[in-house]
Amino acid sequence: MLTWKLWRRLRQHPLEDPVFHYARQRYKRQQPRRFRFFLLFMLYVFGCLTCTFIWPLLIRDSMTVIVALVSFGHMAFGAVLAASGGAALAYEREQDTYDLLCVSPSGTMGISWSLSAGRVHASTLFDITHFLIILLLLGIGTTAVVAVVLPFSLMQDNRANLALPLLGLFAAGFVIVLGLYLDHVQSIVLATLCGMWAGTATTNRLNARLYAGAVFLLLKLSVYFVLLYLALNLLPGLFVLAFLGLILLVVLLYLLHEITVRMLWALLNRTLHNTEQFF
Repeated sequence: MLTWKLWRRLRQHPLEDPVFHYARQRYKRQQPRRFRFFLLFMLYVFGCLTCTFIWPLLIRDSMTVIVALVSFGHMAFGAVLAASGGAALAYEREQDTYDLLCVSPSGTMGISWSLSAGRVHASTLFDITHFLIILLLLGIGTTAVVAVVLPFSLMQDNRANLALPLLGLFAAGFVIVLGLYLDHVQSIVLATLCGMWAGTATTNRLNARLYAGAVFLLLKLSVYFVLLYLALNLLPGLFVLAFLGLILLVVLLYLLHEITVRMLWALLNRTLHNTEQFF
């Protein structure tokens, strides 16, 4: 799958790449340590205020609210990354250094990717979300152990009527968390590609920010709306079995993102006249 190839390339980008190192260090210096602490504090305040104002909904339908909030967070975070990546490329074009860098063996695609990846890695939010993902995976591992051990313990105590619903609840939670993680990964990959496209479409940094953010939000909203349309109109009969319907939603979400990433990747290859094998 193209998404995972790009994600691995983004997460494991070689630090010895001079262009990547230049872009990462340049924007890291623009974010002082005090800004990072301030950002963490603001995220904490936002979380507290959100929980305060929507606690009635959290009590009534907590899972729907959590999924909606996380999806909104992915959109906001991705729009910021896309805008920043587009501005990074546009800055190099303003300084007349982009064409000079593209003469290197990496070519236009490799240089554009290195600049965008460096800008993504310089983001404080990127580091924070990666840390949160690690915590989330640890939580999933713990939950998986409990999900396996607890129902069997209940069965041995002749309480099988409690074991099966509990096992189903754990399984549904695992599928939802998996869907949110896939959405997170594909949002960052899509944001990186949108930044690359916008940065090569204009030399103005402000326009690049606007184009990248707007295109990213348009693509994300399109994916969500198509997913909602399919769930409500074309596939309602398959959701009689709630758990299987949940799995189907996650698969559809992944495939819609994959199609979007492939289309944008093909556009970038045509725009940047890339004829070399990227992977």
